[in-house]
Amino acid sequence: MGTIEPVKAFSEAFDPAFRLVWADESNGAASPAAADIMEKVTRDFTDAQRRQVIRVDDANAVAQQVSTCVTLNKGSILTLPPVPTKLPAI
Repeated sequence: MGTIEPVKAFSEAFDPAFRLVWADESNGAASPAAADIMEKVTRDFTDAQRRQVIRVDDANAVAQQVSTCVTLNKGSILTLPPVPTKLPAI
């Protein structure tokens, strides 16, 4: 099967030098709600990390902030900044 590797918690891996920008394109109709997902994603963030989490009104506003998007569910969009050229060790 291979070697089991531990997976870092997002709170340990997210660098507050970057932004995490998100929008809920489901108009709150998705289940689970995008805000609930983001609350779980950021629950262990430090204050510095939380300051870098930005909710915007729609995908157009997201596009003005960053260039990499991931669809979570039924129109909810999570966006991340471009991947840095040097990734942190896992």
